[in-house]
Amino acid sequence: MSAGVPLVRAAGVLPHRVHEGVLQVALVHRPRYDDWSWPKGKLDPGEDFAAAAARETFEETGLRVRLGRPLPESRYALTGGQDKLVRYWAGEVVGGDGQLEHEVDAVRGCPRRWPPAG
Repeated sequence: MSAGVPLVRAAGVLPHRVHEGVLQVALVHRPRYDDWSWPKGKLDPGEDFAAAAARETFEETGLRVRLGRPLPESRYALTGGQDKLVRYWAGEVVGGDGQLEHEVDAVRGCPRRWPPAG
């Protein structure tokens, strides 16, 4: 970590469910970066990592998750000299309406489209 530069703390979830016997893992598309990733975002002041992970997942995907196992964290350098630490969890989808927010323009499930058509 760069000396004297605050660490950016973020949290995310690998949202998953079993649909018709097939494991689906949701990814979000962020048009700003034109990439696909797991839902994640920065912690609010005073917020812990787990709460932020569930909140960010709901805000970005409209899906409610039950956090399960913690997954390996990711740490990398940002432009401008800051480091970013992201802690992830596996999260079972337990509800939600799938309403997308402004930072995300699509949610897809692997191996099928999320949510399934029909």
